[in-house]
Amino acid sequence: MTLEIPEEPRRTVAWVTLEEVPTAVVRYEGATMAAVGQAFDGAFPAVMQALEQAGLTFDVPALAVYHGDPQATFDLEVGCTLREPLPEEVTVGELVVRPSHLAAGEYATLSHLGSYDGLGASWQTLVEDVRGGGAETEPRWLEVYVSDPTSTTPEDLRTDLFVQVVVTDTV
Repeated sequence: MTLEIPEEPRRTVAWVTLEEVPTAVVRYEGATMAAVGQAFDGAFPAVMQALEQAGLTFDVPALAVYHGDPQATFDLEVGCTLREPLPEEVTVGELVVRPSHLAAGEYATLSHLGSYDGLGASWQTLVEDVRGGGAETEPRWLEVYVSDPTSTTPEDLRTDLFVQVVVTDTV
């Protein structure tokens, strides 16, 4: 149960099958893109503190899961994947770090290289590729922050994008 991130960025859209992976997250309901930066700033330190209190370490870089349309109002989970589930909620200040998971299923994925300002264009490329291939996307979008923004210049950032795909059997 781990989210495998390849060493080399995915420069073209790839399809992968993910198993369910446990996460520790702070969940924000009814979020908008305007509030995402502030949510990240509060959630990441809280998640790290909660994991330390629980005696757990994170598995891969930080992540964000968007439930719903990122262009509208959506629910947002900010945190990281774990090798073993967080046993219970942990309150850190005013934030609640809770156990969650990445849903198992088929995903299309692409690496975004560069500043977060360009993420929208990379998301558009990914979604257009999926829909151009005749598939539809689930309202679940995942960003994995492969590069640490505190130790990398914006042009050297890498963010891996995942969108869950609706797979239909055609007989």
